[in-house]
Amino acid sequence: MRIIAHTNTVFSSEEFQDMVQQNSNINGMSFEVTATKDGKIVLFNPAPNNILSISGLQNSTNQELKDFIVPSLEEVIEHFKDYKKMIILNILPFGTPPLTEDTVREIDRQNRNLILSIKKIIELHPQLNLYLTSTNDNIVKHMHELLPPFKVGLTLQADNLNYMDVDFYKIGTDMVNIPIIEEQLKRKKEILICASACENMALLLSCLKKEMDNLSDETKNYFKEKVVFESNYPELFYCIFAR
Repeated sequence: MRIIAHTNTVFSSEEFQDMVQQNSNINGMSFEVTATKDGKIVLFNPAPNNILSISGLQNSTNQELKDFIVPSLEEVIEHFKDYKKMIILNILPFGTPPLTEDTVREIDRQNRNLILSIKKIIELHPQLNLYLTSTNDNIVKHMHELLPPFKVGLTLQADNLNYMDVDFYKIGTDMVNIPIIEEQLKRKKEILICASACENMALLLSCLKKEMDNLSDETKNYFKEKVVFESNYPELFYCIFAR
């Protein structure tokens, strides 16, 4: 079983860097990735005290953000270029205008350019164990086309269970009771369970343990290898599940 530390305060938190680089119980880290108005690929910090919203970041130029701490993907990848564990990049979609034939084409063009910009950064480091995912089907389609050999996944939502053929699926805490875990493990797909912003961790852990108990014996054999927990509280998952 792999446990991923989720945060974007990578350069302002020595504790996070020490945890992901030195703690043998932590198997990787994850970040939220998007682009500024002028195309700079950056990280978004989802912390509650972050006064910069996703839309504010996406609708500002890199120069306009100079008074904020907004790490670029390029500097983060360069900083961790020798990192041997998993790095998960959650690609955030842009705000969606009213859908017309013209806006659909524009969204497709914008998403493709986003992935091409990310590709230019990450293809310089093919040695990294990168996983990329998004809630947006169109972004995932472009990643699947443009980003091999890196692993590409789809973040499933309760109102969108469109199972595209990808390397792995990511599910939120609101879906742990939906019987998709065993189904996807049977298909030899990896599952990433995101608990990055769970308000009731005790309830989540109870649900997950119950879900594990309901897995068939055959599927349980794959569980430790194929399931990844992504959380702001990685040590808690290690204490509960990994031992």
